[in-house]
Amino acid sequence: MNKLEKILIVCVLVGLGAVLAVQYIIVFDTAELFFKIGEHLEQQPVTFYEEFPEARVTASDTYQSIFATITIQCENYSSLEKAVLLINGKEVGDFRDKKITVKVSSGDVLAIDGSFYVHELIFKVAATSENVAQPEIGQVIRVCGDIGMLGEVRLK
Repeated sequence: MNKLEKILIVCVLVGLGAVLAVQYIIVFDTAELFFKIGEHLEQQPVTFYEEFPEARVTASDTYQSIFATITIQCENYSSLEKAVLLINGKEVGDFRDKKITVKVSSGDVLAIDGSFYVHELIFKVAATSENVAQPEIGQVIRVCGDIGMLGEVRLK
């Protein structure tokens, strides 16, 4: 019976080793896949509507966007965790990474809540997708202890 116990223990240890080896290979290959995807994305610009065709709806033979993207960045600070971007009164993100890119639809109302801070904060619309008519790239908003309105989004 002693030999049988030793054989079972060896089998369990070999099985455990095999499971750990397979797990390591799976994790390593997955990480490598993500690195390859990241390298691919950095080498080539991503065309938004080619990458996300579901963002368009057909209206006869032309395409019309149903939403757009807007990037807003803080101009006078590198990180503002308590300053938040509001879309239609709902918090959608903060400025801890200096800028934020959000998906918007026509008619959405954009605002920045800087009421946590007592000093002046300066924000700028850094980029928009090509179908955004309002707000314009370069538009500046100053917030000083309150909520500043960027305005209503209008699409072309």
